[in-house]
Amino acid sequence: MKRNVMKRAHQIAKGLEGDYRARMSLALRQAWKEEKEVGKEQELRKRLQEIAAEAKAAKSDAVLSALAAERREILRQIGKKCRGCGKFHLPENIKYGVCRSCYISGNAW
Repeated sequence: MKRNVMKRAHQIAKGLEGDYRARMSLALRQAWKEEKEVGKEQELRKRLQEIAAEAKAAKSDAVLSALAAERREILRQIGKKCRGCGKFHLPENIKYGVCRSCYISGNAW
């Protein structure tokens, strides 16, 4: 992990101008910030998979509604909003700014 951060920091620093120490300082801050964001997104995606498994096993409506609310909140954090239906979806499920179901049904046009 640290090795990747240093490699990324050197890539960023190459594109900056000025004193090398200052460039590396800024680049390291940015590289660590990127690393934290990637780690957070991976955690949230893993939690989405856990929620799907829990929803299959859930038997009460209260548990299902709580899981659905948690899923919506996670999708707000890492997802993109569909221009057709207005819901949040994972970025890989958005094409031309709309989700698959809106794309097929023509809601966005």
